[in-house]
Amino acid sequence: MGCNQVPGPIKEGDSHRSELAGLYAIVTLVNCLCHHHRITQGSILVACDNTGALKPGAVDFLPKCSQKNLDLLQAIWKTLQESPIAWTTQHVYGHQDHKAKDSHCRLATLNCDMDTLAKQHWARIYAKAQLAPAPHIPIHNEGWTIWSGINKVVAPSCNALHSLLADQPTQMWWVHHNRISEAAKDVVDWETCSTGMNALKPGCQRWITKHASANCGVDTTLLTWKCQDDDQCPRCGRSESMTHVLT
Repeated sequence: MGCNQVPGPIKEGDSHRSELAGLYAIVTLVNCLCHHHRITQGSILVACDNTGALKPGAVDFLPKCSQKNLDLLQAIWKTLQESPIAWTTQHVYGHQDHKAKDSHCRLATLNCDMDTLAKQHWARIYAKAQLAPAPHIPIHNEGWTIWSGINKVVAPSCNALHSLLADQPTQMWWVHHNRISEAAKDVVDWETCSTGMNALKPGCQRWITKHASANCGVDTTLLTWKCQDDDQCPRCGRSESMTHVLT
């Protein structure tokens, strides 16, 4: 039995990264044992209750930048390629200890034991000291890495890189145009806003973006576009901004 620390960044509830870190430790440790004892052949079976974590063990697996937790996926995949023994994987359903006892197989029982030991280890660490944030560190065999300051980019997809390059200038545009305050910019959950926008249909996304940025047919915008001579509301005579129309 053994334990290892999951390298950051870890999002809340990210069991996938935790499973990958455990599998990476297993493969690395077995390779070290093979090297130390000069083992050149053999086979080993790895079982896991997370199907996504088992992907690097597939024969046709190739890492892609769009994949979640690419750094650990690639590290496991590369380390498996270097291993002198054959690896096979098997998915096992979790939490079988809550099912009827006769449904248990050996792997399911071992998986339940592992979950219990993990919870006990966490409780022991938590009782002794306050848990520190997971360290952002390079991982052996992960290949090249991208960092944003001290934060590691674990899935450098096109969208992730575009966000790193464009998000800050875009947010400052909102500040400079008095759409949002400097203080509010730092407390907005931009990631959740992005997830919500992406869940909408393209037409709704355009509507929200155009109206939130006032790039639509209100008088203040039409004046800027030199389509008319003033920005007065035809009903009350005040400046007809997007906020004025909605109010």
